[in-house]
Amino acid sequence: VDRRCKGILENNPLIDRLFVFEREKWGGSWRFTKTQLHLTSLIHSMRRHRFQLAVDLQGLFRSGFITYLSGAPLRVGFANAREMSTIFYNVKVEVPRDRKLHAVDRYMLMGSKLGTEFSRPKFTIETSYSDMERVESLLAAEGVQPYHRVVVINPWARWESKRWPLRRFALLADTLNCEADTRVVVPGAKSDLTAFTAMVSMLQTKVVSMVGMLSLSELAYLMKRADI
Repeated sequence: VDRRCKGILENNPLIDRLFVFEREKWGGSWRFTKTQLHLTSLIHSMRRHRFQLAVDLQGLFRSGFITYLSGAPLRVGFANAREMSTIFYNVKVEVPRDRKLHAVDRYMLMGSKLGTEFSRPKFTIETSYSDMERVESLLAAEGVQPYHRVVVINPWARWESKRWPLRRFALLADTLNCEADTRVVVPGAKSDLTAFTAMVSMLQTKVVSMVGMLSLSELAYLMKRADI
């Protein structure tokens, strides 16, 4: 998993071992030495476990290559995977072309191919006591009490086409803040600070900012803690 996303999977009881992929060390000839060192370390770490099966759900050249480097004798991927990643698989899963599948349903085709039938799985993000302590302390510092109804609003998205206009998020936050005992909390990454400043200028009321403050597991706790 990419280092930026490892917080989603850490402490999950379904996972025995988590390998961290240093994505920033890949790409560009000037990074060749760093890439080689990281790749060598990753290969040794994986191969010590003598995995029998490697499954590539992403289907890109890099993920296919890592699947191959795992040393697993059985390497499974989608037959329509991109970036020539199919060259690294010795078992290829066909995906129906006559209909669109949700990503989860497409991934579950892997289980069927391997002879495993199961219902739609439930996956949880594990949070710790320290996650709870930190989020609760941040809320308390902003005057949020246990009896308050906490509403989390996340206005951010990577692609412009996925973003609702900030002025509408601001109007929504103001409307919710006018309700008794309701507190609006806005999380986000450090890269969202500029957009958050723009949103604040549109607000008539005060929101609780946690922009750039939370790890992924702390964000998960905040989501669990929220009423809406």
